[in-house]
Amino acid sequence: MKKLIGKKWMDIKKSTQMELLEGAFAVDGKTGNECKEGEAIIDLTNDLSVPGQIINGEIIIDDESIIYNPWS
Repeated sequence: MKKLIGKKWMDIKKSTQMELLEGAFAVDGKTGNECKEGEAIIDLTNDLSVPGQIINGEIIIDDESIIYNPWS
C-alpha cells in the first residue's frame, strides 16, 4: 500500500478506493475522537490516511485529496 502515498484520490482505481473504504474510520483532526459529521481525517489503514468529511453519515473524499502516511 506504500505505493499509494502521495497519490490523489482520483488517481486510484475505484476498486482500490472501495477496498480502502471498507475499514475506514473518520477522526476529528483537532480532538482525535471519532468524527460523526463534518471535516475529518479518514484513516484508511494503519499507515494510510486522507483528508475528507462526513456528510449524513457518509464518508466523502474530494478527488484532489492526497493520500499520506500519518506516522511519517
